[in-house]
Amino acid sequence: FFVKTARELAHRLGVKCVISPCGMNTRYHNPRGLTGICPDFLVQLSRHAKYIVAGRTFHGTVMGVLFNKPLLALDRDMPKHQSRYGALLKDLGCLERLVNSTHTIDEMLQRLTAPLPDFSRIEKWRSESINWLRNAVMANEKKGNSI
Repeated sequence: FFVKTARELAHRLGVKCVISPCGMNTRYHNPRGLTGICPDFLVQLSRHAKYIVAGRTFHGTVMGVLFNKPLLALDRDMPKHQSRYGALLKDLGCLERLVNSTHTIDEMLQRLTAPLPDFSRIEKWRSESINWLRNAVMANEKKGNSI
């Protein structure tokens, strides 16, 4: 479902399809031969992608959000509210970007090419996370522990 859908969407959009092997079942053919790629390369692929179609991957969904890319998260079975990426998309107000095998390719294309939601709240979350981490490290250091 994931590979076939990504390839069909890329074909319809007239863009190249690059499939990351991360978390992918090895029985699928990877058209670019990407095996064992490092996180830095995956980030670069995401940064320069025209679209991101993430298949059952929280990290792929996050990359789409962080780089403000047109995004779809594909999910075959899980109810939308039970997946981590579904929860993220819900919190961002764009749960319609989570699709499954009941959606047609045309419906997926419509959602993928719709105007992007406002992802600006990510910056607030990022700032809150950095502050939390700094406070945790400082509290740990005050106790005499090192990280």
